Amino acid sequence: MREKIERLSVLYLELTDILQQEGSDQAKYLLRNVHHSLALIEERNLPDDLLFQELFSTYRGLTVPHAGLSDFYLWDEDFDTRIEANKAVDQIKSELHQIFWS
Repeated sequence: MREKIERLSVLYLELTDILQQEGSDQAKYLLRNVHHSLALIEERNLPDDLLFQELFSTYRGLTVPHAGLSDFYLWDEDFDTRIEANKAVDQIKSELHQIFWS
């Protein structure tokens, strides 16, 4: 369980960098949830199983329709640049999903 939590911390830090660069309203919404998750991890006030449950709850807030991570994509006029930029986002989305649903 601790390994999953540590990996979540790394993924959320990577996602923070991406969201801060994007700066859209959707990115700001997601960033608030990511910061909340990181604060929970850093505080370590809960046993790992309860912390993971709380992190799962905030993750669900990241996946709401139309404003969540599932609908978040980076835009660039150049197709190849856009594809490359979204690879990191897609990888983070995939890993988060795997951690919480496996």
